[in-house]
Amino acid sequence: MVVAGLLAGASPVAAGMHVRDRHVFTSPDGTRAAFQPDVRVWCGRWASDVPVRSIHVWVGDRPSAHWELHAVVADVRRHRVVRLPNSFVFDHPRGALLFATDRGNEVNSDTEESTGRIRFGRVRCGQRLRVSFRVRGSLGSELSDGGTVAVRGSFLASKS
Repeated sequence: MVVAGLLAGASPVAAGMHVRDRHVFTSPDGTRAAFQPDVRVWCGRWASDVPVRSIHVWVGDRPSAHWELHAVVADVRRHRVVRLPNSFVFDHPRGALLFATDRGNEVNSDTEESTGRIRFGRVRCGQRLRVSFRVRGSLGSELSDGGTVAVRGSFLASKS
């Protein structure tokens, strides 16, 4: 169930959502990923078959360049810092997962090469949805020939 969201082509103001995305994803050659400004934020299950209350952020368009964050609400309220790599069994999620794809590379915060941390601010679901977090580190590639991608920056989405 989507509680609040910003769909492709809609402006944050029109949807009643304030969004500030200041993330920079940098490849080993210094190239920065470019993501479309399409943003969706919602609360719901971790996955259709995993009923763990989670908050989800999706920036960009699929299947081309995009990044996404999924976080277990109870975990990131209790422990605001998620250290990378953060691995878990797919149907028992904990903490948060950050994934990005750009120019054929797919990187994920649960790979052995991932380092750094995600620091959460407020996380709230419902009518006044809010999520804020900062990332500083690198994400390892899921592909054998892909390199790590440095990521740093902040994200805030709130609906009043």
